[in-house]
Amino acid sequence: MKTMNYRFAGVTFKGYMRSAGQGFEVCVYHGKKNIFTGNFVHKTDAMKWWTTMNKEIRSFTRTYWIGNKNATTWYATFFSNHLYKCYYKFLDKVFVKHTKTYNHAVTKNVRKYNTLRKVWTRTGRHALNRAA
Repeated sequence: MKTMNYRFAGVTFKGYMRSAGQGFEVCVYHGKKNIFTGNFVHKTDAMKWWTTMNKEIRSFTRTYWIGNKNATTWYATFFSNHLYKCYYKFLDKVFVKHTKTYNHAVTKNVRKYNTLRKVWTRTGRHALNRAA
């Protein structure tokens, strides 16, 4: 489990990354309120997002600073929306990578199937039956 505390202008956000079931979870809290949660299947993707998220948090807090202590809940919502925007942009890049990988694998398997099918006899063919 990785944790990180972010403090600026008297406001504290706590982030962590941990395993959750078969995957990984990255969260950011403001007090007891969860303002961001990201779930990942692959550890490498979770680690890349953890690094990207830390950079985004530092960049966000430098660009958009908090002026009034009373506006912390609004600021937390603003911060949450920014993190989700970055998260989905990150996922778009990751999904493109995984889509290319699996499309390539399926194309390769179809080619192999077509070459194997030429040597199969008709009697070796079996239909898929539903179990009752």
